[in-house]
Amino acid sequence: MNLRHLRLPIGIVISAFFLWLVVRQVNFDEAMRSLRQVNWLLMIPAIAVFLASYVLRAFRWQVLLDPVGRVSLSSSFRAIMIGFMGNSIFPARMGEFLRAFTLVRRERLRFESVFATIVIERLFDGYMLLLFLFGALLMAPLHGTGGSLLRTGIIGALFIYTAALIGILFLHHRREATLTFFRKALRWMPGHQRVLVSLEKFASGLAIFDSLRQLAAVAVWTLVVWVVSMAVVHPVIWAFPLGVSLPWYAPYVITPIVALGVLIPSAPGYAGPYHAACVAAVLLMAPEVDRDANVAFAFVLHAMNMIPIIVVGVVCVWLEGLSLGDLSKKAVSSSDEGG
Repeated sequence: MNLRHLRLPIGIVISAFFLWLVVRQVNFDEAMRSLRQVNWLLMIPAIAVFLASYVLRAFRWQVLLDPVGRVSLSSSFRAIMIGFMGNSIFPARMGEFLRAFTLVRRERLRFESVFATIVIERLFDGYMLLLFLFGALLMAPLHGTGGSLLRTGIIGALFIYTAALIGILFLHHRREATLTFFRKALRWMPGHQRVLVSLEKFASGLAIFDSLRQLAAVAVWTLVVWVVSMAVVHPVIWAFPLGVSLPWYAPYVITPIVALGVLIPSAPGYAGPYHAACVAAVLLMAPEVDRDANVAFAFVLHAMNMIPIIVVGVVCVWLEGLSLGDLSKKAVSSSDEGG
């Protein structure tokens, strides 16, 4: 059994560990009492704004895809929703492959070129979330172990994103030199020619780096996407009896910390790391928060993120004439090819 076959069981173990950390001292009666006091009507505008943020993501992806090929907003939105649904129900973030597969199937574009735009999108997202975290630390310096861990996480994430960006820029601006490097480095590996061909096709999806105007447009869209995505947390906070008033900027701290947390390998849907990161983010801002209500809040916020994505994603799968079985087979084949 190789590593790719261990992804799911390892993810389940990690998720179980973090879920245990979250619930081990929870009074479930008190947590249920908090849930009964929630103003569920406030979840309606929260879900509406949440789904609107994915329409904004679809607009942004159109800009990223423009050098590869023009696509309709409908194609972009459906592929995004199917991809995020895939991340919620399949292991190892297979949704990113399914997203590219869905668009390629509909628009007849190169898979590697489309996938390159998704990688660029993730880099923009990562830098934007780190920017919000830097801002949060400036507005409300967080001390103690939690604050130190957060700073370490920011530095680590910044290093990873910057290393990935440098590699992509080399591949784009020094394509032949970069391919020559990989040709020599991978010549011992079986099937390395296929990897090199894929890298070359991947590089064709990086043409957006030739246009400062388009890069600026993507940056602006990324800011809008995340401001709207984070604003969704406001009504959830207002709806919950947390026993403490969180600062106005709480959503702009919770969301980036959760985004860092879900980088940890886990079971499908980020179960465990998502909840632990959410609970920790609230505690960093309000150590006196009601513990049981905080855990209930984390589970509700997670459900509010997962359920609409899965429901809309399933509808998009049906509209595309696909089935979850088709996507499952594609996820497995993508894992095998990438593993």
